[in-house]
Amino acid sequence: MKWITKKISDFTPEQYNKCVSLMTQDRKAYLDTVNSKERKLSSVCAEWCIKELVSDFADVKIEDITILRNEKGKPYLKDLPFHISISHSENLVAAVVSHTPIGIDTERIKDRDLKLCRKACTEKEEEIIKNSTNALKEFYKIWTTKEAYFKMLGTGITDLKSVSYFDINGQHFYEDDYIITITK
Repeated sequence: MKWITKKISDFTPEQYNKCVSLMTQDRKAYLDTVNSKERKLSSVCAEWCIKELVSDFADVKIEDITILRNEKGKPYLKDLPFHISISHSENLVAAVVSHTPIGIDTERIKDRDLKLCRKACTEKEEEIIKNSTNALKEFYKIWTTKEAYFKMLGTGITDLKSVSYFDINGQHFYEDDYIITITK
């Protein structure tokens, strides 16, 4: 397994243009539907990160890496036997590549109404958050673990309460005010 992060603000116009030129026609058509300049930039940056990461991981030229998506939107590599996952939040993109199924999620840790716990957390998880000295950090650990898990499965994010944080193998990393969680 290997993973990287990249600040979207550090993504150069040259990288953007090269990445778009290497995208599939389906992906270019998708980008044409994206109205938000920031969303479009983060999507292209995420694809570039995966290409850089896979190139380094598998010693393959970036030009020879094609990223496709399944019917639920999960990215996968054409003709390469590796598993990938991508996440972006505000100014950060996180990407991971592995020989086995893998998921990654990143979120900027910021103030949030923790009433959201009722929709996303089991009773046991809510108790952990409530009794924590840093409830916000605990909330984001649980949230990103579950999102990374669903990304690993490739099912799309469904009912977050349907899985328990305690049953998922999640690794947590921190960069500035972001949490990055990888599940495998």
